[in-house]
Amino acid sequence: MYKKLAIIGGTALVVLGGAALPAVAGPGAGDKPITLDAKGCKLAQDLRPVLDDRLAIINGDANQRGSVTWIKAEAAKARAAGNTKKADKLDKAATKRTEAATKIETRKTKVDKAVTWCTDHGFAAK
Repeated sequence: MYKKLAIIGGTALVVLGGAALPAVAGPGAGDKPITLDAKGCKLAQDLRPVLDDRLAIINGDANQRGSVTWIKAEAAKARAAGNTKKADKLDKAATKRTEAATKIETRKTKVDKAVTWCTDHGFAAK
């Protein structure tokens, strides 16, 4: 069924030629610039504490469930118990969690810029 739809869609594109493509792709007069409004500013302001909480968990100590340190400790326990498969999975999870922390830091920077823009343009938190 899906193959038939793909073939029909591909055929229609060939029949129509490139005439339909410029209307779909590329910048045109009808494109709107991406801007923040009151709703977007509220979202950016509400997102900052969520990012802070997530980073607090990731960067927590060995007692904080879900932190990189906790995951590494669990991997060490699994390895000591002879469960290398579980330990390897936990090591990968710790690596991903560390990468996630880097991404969250980047997002925090972007959110801070958005919040600053919102404040400068009269969309401050109420």
